[in-house]
Amino acid sequence: MEYQDATLSNGAMEDISLRPSWIFCVSATTLLILSHGWIILRFMRYSWKRKSANSRLNGRMIMVVAVVAVTFPIVRYIASASLLVITLDTREDWICEAVIDSAKAAFVASLFFIFHFFWFRQRAFYAHPALGATFGKCAGVFSVLSSAILCLMELVMVPLSVFPQEYAASPRGCTFKNGEKLYPFRNYIYGAGMLTCQFMLLGLFLHPLRIHKANARTSTVGHQQMIIYSIPSQTTSTVVPTSAEQAPPTVQNGFAADDKSHKQCDIEQKSVQGGCQTANQEKKSTSRDRVFKLIRRTLIQAVFAVSTDVLAMLLIGVAIPFDSPQYVFRLVYDVDLFINIITILGSFENWKRIVFPEFLLRKSR
Repeated sequence: MEYQDATLSNGAMEDISLRPSWIFCVSATTLLILSHGWIILRFMRYSWKRKSANSRLNGRMIMVVAVVAVTFPIVRYIASASLLVITLDTREDWICEAVIDSAKAAFVASLFFIFHFFWFRQRAFYAHPALGATFGKCAGVFSVLSSAILCLMELVMVPLSVFPQEYAASPRGCTFKNGEKLYPFRNYIYGAGMLTCQFMLLGLFLHPLRIHKANARTSTVGHQQMIIYSIPSQTTSTVVPTSAEQAPPTVQNGFAADDKSHKQCDIEQKSVQGGCQTANQEKKSTSRDRVFKLIRRTLIQAVFAVSTDVLAMLLIGVAIPFDSPQYVFRLVYDVDLFINIITILGSFENWKRIVFPEFLLRKSR
């Protein structure tokens, strides 16, 4: 439907293009597109370099999902830029409907690609050989179940985001038709679905850290008991030495000073549940610590992403007036999506090499 407004003319178009909100949104969207383009180029270069690398934590499947999650949001930014352009001279309601629905569907799809990346990331943690069967079968079942829930939510949320909601063309740009909020139940379903996926992913990262903390506490207590048991009894001997050669060995820190006794005590200190700790076990322990360090890093990134998602929903629902032009709402979600992309990069140990060129890294040294 074409809106009837005789005041819309070239002069009115100039007024729209000079609106502070429109100018700000155009500047911010342009900056987002340029920054995102730089990230795409850098990450594609990084993933191509790692094509032949064999890493369990950054395997081929994880890199493929990461590339898709990083590059797909450009579709959303193009749709947002198109909305800003058609705002200058939009006379047809269906154009507003098509562009806005495309932008919303691209946003939801981009978020779910990011969710899938974090799911594949935690799956690599659970399957890492250094962790063995630390987490048990329940964690694996919950991981698979969460994948099914993510796929189900994606099938529901993408069509729900383009559920027929009428937008109208106006001199201010594309707005809700007649200023009315249609189908409010959709917003509640959308918010509940997003929060379910986000907190479910957080649970997948919190569980291994909880198990690791419990195991570390148990290991510390067992190690202390083992040291106590390994200290020789300080009982008085009934044999009186008759010469220096028969004198008992000097005791230092609770251990005999002769080589044989000292080596035996070293072996006892390194004993773990009745078996000597070998070099392979020490290497495995180092690898395990590295995995849990990466889990903590990824958890921090996931918490940051969830926080910005919740903040964006609160801004849209509470702070921004409902009758504002649609490009204002789109910008808030665009910034949120860009932060989510940054969290993907932050989950890699060498994220600085991904984002910054080599000469900047050399200067920082």
